[in-house]
Amino acid sequence: MRHTGRYREAEEAYQKVLQIRRKLLGEEHPAVADTYISAGITAGLQKRHMEEEHFYRKALAIRRRSLGPDHPEAAQAINNIGTALSSQGKYAAAEQAGVERIMRKETR
Repeated sequence: MRHTGRYREAEEAYQKVLQIRRKLLGEEHPAVADTYISAGITAGLQKRHMEEEHFYRKALAIRRRSLGPDHPEAAQAINNIGTALSSQGKYAAAEQAGVERIMRKETR
């Protein structure tokens, strides 16, 4: 739905998926983080960048706890946060997110 511009429907679907995944898999499951990433992308496409950042931060927290802080999917969430911050004009914070991602990648 997101790919066809039907953002409201996509958001409603993500909320339902989140509810189901949390119930069946638990809040800390990587699939829950994946749904937050999808919700963040949809928010970003609508220029709702603070909400986008919020979803990405939730995904990052879950990924760090469930997969480890140096996992590539955690690094991708950091990258997503940087994009959301940049879209908000928070360039220094976006740069810091980029540096964190690079540092984590180099320490692996």
